[in-house]
Amino acid sequence: MNRVGSINGRSIAEVLQMTVDQADAFFMEEDAIARPLHLLQQISLGYPMLGQPATELSG
Repeated sequence: MNRVGSINGRSIAEVLQMTVDQADAFFMEEDAIARPLHLLQQISLGYPMLGQPATELSG
């Protein structure tokens, strides 16, 4: 049973601490979420955390 504020047994805070690579594996069964994560991986952006502001990306 999922508790309120959890996603597949993880809290929202835990999910936001995942890197794109980790989240892609975690959400592999959720196509609507996995597709954009996979795209980020393809353009070498698998390292940022999901909760990281885009203004903190380097390059």
